[in-house]
Amino acid sequence: MKKEIPESIKIELLETRRLFNMVIEEMKSADENLFSENKLNDNFYRRIIIKNTFSIIETYIHIIKKSIKLYLTLEEPNKVSLDWTELIILNEKKVLLDNKGNTKVKDEFQKFEPNLRFTLNTFSKLFKINKPEYGNTEFQKLIVLSKRRNEITHPKKSNDLNITKEELHDLIKSFGWFIKVNEKINSSYLIWLKEKLNTE
Repeated sequence: MKKEIPESIKIELLETRRLFNMVIEEMKSADENLFSENKLNDNFYRRIIIKNTFSIIETYIHIIKKSIKLYLTLEEPNKVSLDWTELIILNEKKVLLDNKGNTKVKDEFQKFEPNLRFTLNTFSKLFKINKPEYGNTEFQKLIVLSKRRNEITHPKKSNDLNITKEELHDLIKSFGWFIKVNEKINSSYLIWLKEKLNTE
């Protein structure tokens, strides 16, 4: 007999589903509207496009981490688990000692690439799907462009603010790679969610 899911967890599961849906709609909208030709010719819009694309991806990473935590809450510990180091990273925390020897916890935010890889790898491991292909050019360009996003957010010289057409075309291809990764993740999560919500 399967155990009943507490109402508070059901609400959180459904909210995570809504968050997934919102980000998926943002991705579709970015793909259809943000990358239109007239905006690609304006350097101001080029910067907005890069910033917004990475904002969507980082929102998505946050939602995947939330879904992983829900998964760990609901699955039997002997069926699935993460070690304590993975749990610390998943919760974006750092544990320290104060001068009196007491433990204290601080927020610890990871750099874009390791955070993306960790999140996607952890989801893949728990939901038993293949890890994304990190060796392709689309992923490599995504990482390069994440550094460009940092440069245009915190420019050190005027040239940092100039985004080339090539960089934007690379962004479009990289975002396409990310959308494909999302399709696999979203499908796996939806199957699991339906199974969980039908086990009352």
